[in-house]
Amino acid sequence: MKMILDEYEYVQKMIKEKRFLDKPMSSTDINILAKYYRWCEGLTGNKLKNEVINFCEKATNIYNDISYESRIDYACNLSKKLKLRVPKPVYLTLTEIDIIKNIELNENIKKTLFGMLCLSKYYKITSIKITKNENEINSDKLYYNRPISDVLMLMKIRLNKAQRYGLMYELQHSKLVNARYNGNYEILFYDTIGEQKYEIKYIEDILMYYEIIMKNKENLTICSKCGKPMFVYNTHKNRQIVEPVCKDCKI
Repeated sequence: MKMILDEYEYVQKMIKEKRFLDKPMSSTDINILAKYYRWCEGLTGNKLKNEVINFCEKATNIYNDISYESRIDYACNLSKKLKLRVPKPVYLTLTEIDIIKNIELNENIKKTLFGMLCLSKYYKITSIKITKNENEINSDKLYYNRPISDVLMLMKIRLNKAQRYGLMYELQHSKLVNARYNGNYEILFYDTIGEQKYEIKYIEDILMYYEIIMKNKENLTICSKCGKPMFVYNTHKNRQIVEPVCKDCKI
C-alpha cells in the first residue's frame, strides 16, 4: 500500500486539483476521500456516498456505477472505523540514538534503523483506528509494520535485490530488531523511560534529521521557529547562527 504520511494534506491536494493522485479510481484515494468527507465535512449516509461519486465523476472519465459502486460503498463503510492520518511530532531518546551511533555496522544499517524507529513511532502515535486498543497504545513494544522499501526510500538508500537481502540479514543479526512471522519487525531498542531528547517534527524529512542528529552536519540545522530541518548556506567556521530561520518562516 502506498505510504501517505499526511492524509489531510494529501486529500486537500486531490480536491484542489480535482484528480486522483495515485491512479484513476484508486482504492487508496477513494478511502482517504471518504474519510475526509465524513470526519472533516460531517457527511454520512447517502450524502457521503454522493459526494464521493461526484468527485469521481469529475476527476476521471472511467467512472461508472456498475464497476465502482461496490468500491465506493466499501470506502464509505471503512470511514466509520478509520479517521484521517494527520502529522504528530516523534520524539527520540538519547539512549535510542546512542545505540544506533555505537553499533559497529555500516552507514546503510544505521540509517535504516533510524528510519525504522522514527516511522514505527510515527505510525503508533498517529493511529487512524476509531476504536483503539489501549493495551496496544500503551504497550512497551514497538513494531515496524511497513514494507522495508518505505524506509529505504525515505532514507534515500538505493540497493539492488541482493544488497537488500544482505541489509535485511544484517538487520536481523544486529539484535536490535526482530523479524516476525508476518513480515514485520519488532524494534528491540525502543526506549519508553528515557528522556525525550530529539524532536522529529516533519517525518518526511527524517533523512535530514538523521544527518543533523547522528552526524552533526555543519551545513544543516533546524529552524528555530517551525522545527523544520534546513540547509545553511554561505556560513563561515567562525560565524555562529543564533536563531536559524527557514525561508517559509521569514515571510
